[in-house]
This record gives sequence, structure tokens and C-alpha cells, in this order.
Amino acid sequence: SLIKGMQAIQARQTTTSTQPSLVSFKHGMGTFASAICKKLTCHIQLNTPVQSITRSDDKFVVELEENTLQADKLIIATQADTASHLLREIAGNTSQYLAKIRYSGIASVSFIYRRDDVLHPLDAYGVVVPSSIGMNLDGVQFSSSKWTHRAPQDIAVIRAFFGGPQTR
Repeated sequence: SLIKGMQAIQARQTTTSTQPSLVSFKHGMGTFASAICKKLTCHIQLNTPVQSITRSDDKFVVELEENTLQADKLIIATQADTASHLLREIAGNTSQYLAKIRYSGIASVSFIYRRDDVLHPLDAYGVVVPSSIGMNLDGVQFSSSKWTHRAPQDIAVIRAFFGGPQTR
């Protein structure tokens, strides 16, 4: 009876979702950055290469290519290896942890077809290709099925991923 009771509790807590496990903003990830920038009331400098970050008294000193800025607070929105390099002098422990993050680039190619020309029903979000198969392909995403607002109904968008750590 205890096992049946636990199974009943687990069954009530388990929900099956028809939503994709990966989600995105309707108009892309730029939506997130734009929303943050609108909420911040301080000076924001985007797309600006930083040479170094040091501390002087209670301020951050940010060396840019063309000038130097001082700031009370910073938001560093870049890849882990770049952030590690920039934080080495002012946050050594954090820099070391960031340096340990391993990732590799992956490429994607999007194919756009008239939906009538695609024989597959595209009734899934895509397919992951296991490395054991030995293909030079990591997976295929049926983008227009996964994010229906990204393409008109009569268009099929299919994206192929390759070059990741599992690709041979």
C-alpha cells in the first residue's frame, strides 16, 4: 500500500507538457537584451570591446579601445572565456571558474521550403543524431513546427546543426 500510495502521489505530480523544452522570444533573443536596457536607468554602452577591467578605490576602471570609463557596477555579457580574462585582476576566483567552462562552437544552416514540397509531416521538433552513427551532423530542428510564429503556415523552416563536440 505504501508503494501504491507513492505511485499515486507521483502520478498526480507528473505532468505531460506539449510545449517544447526549449523556448525563445517571439522576436528572438534581442527582445531580452532590449527589455533589460529599457529597465536600466544608468549609462549603457553596448557592442563595445573592452581591453581590461581594474579597480581604483571603489570604482571599476574599464579600458576601452578609445577611452576609459569608471563605473560603480558592471554587467559583463560575453562568453565565459572572455569574461574570465576580463575578471582576472578584480575577481580571481570567479575568473578561474569561468576559465573551466568548456564549450565548442556549432554551426547551423537553415533551409526554407514551401511546406507542400516537404513530404515529412514535421510533426515533431526535430531529431538529435547520436555520435555513434558517425555522421557529420548533430541534429535537425523543424523550426517552423517548434516556433510556429517564426514562419508563415505555408513555409517549412528546417535547421541542421553540425560541428559540435559530438560530430565526428
